Amino acid sequence: MRITVTVLAGYFAFALVAPVAEAANRFAMTCIENKTDITLNYRKKWGKNDSWDSHRLEPGKRISHTKELTSDGKAPDLYVTFDDDLSGRTKKRDYVLVSFASPQTTDCKNYGKEYHFRYDGTAKKFIDLVGIR
Repeated sequence: MRITVTVLAGYFAFALVAPVAEAANRFAMTCIENKTDITLNYRKKWGKNDSWDSHRLEPGKRISHTKELTSDGKAPDLYVTFDDDLSGRTKKRDYVLVSFASPQTTDCKNYGKEYHFRYDGTAKKFIDLVGIR
């Protein structure tokens, strides 16, 4: 009986100090959510030499943009461009967005660097893309 208690005590002590295994970060993740009441169009590319991809984001929707990390844990910058003038004129706004390292490609709340499209001012004549966390 005494040996069993000692073994169990040792097991529980190990369980308390054993490190928790975490998934390896394999992706750069940036998430964009549309907080306006209109559908927005924007383009993005990973790195200066990549080609532009077009995206359409409905009101209240979110999209995650991910890129597999290199063996040294890096990813190219994420470039985003959009027309921020809602009056009918074209006024291009460009940003280089931050990405967070992530073990997966869909959980924006826990892993992604989050951005929101929102109106820039109460007149709702312009939109902007703002980093949240």
